[in-house]
Amino acid sequence: MGVFCIVNFISYFRKEEKPMDQIKIGKFIASCRKEKNMTQRQLADILEISDKTVSKWECGKGLPEVQLMMPLCNLLGINVNELLSGEKISAD
Repeated sequence: MGVFCIVNFISYFRKEEKPMDQIKIGKFIASCRKEKNMTQRQLADILEISDKTVSKWECGKGLPEVQLMMPLCNLLGINVNELLSGEKISAD
């Protein structure tokens, strides 16, 4: 049992995928929102959520729920990959 736990621990840290950086994603959401000249309240009203929820995302204390990701991306002019990576992805 102990060896199994160590193997799982090592394999977890060897993964190439990095966990989502909520702070980076939040800053990216805020930046994209500001580029569209929208307030947190305006974005929240369109998405039919509270402005506190938008604030929570932008402070890195949470992520948008799955059902809000596409509408949010459409409003901000980004795609889901960009949203979850917290940066614009070039088409090179």
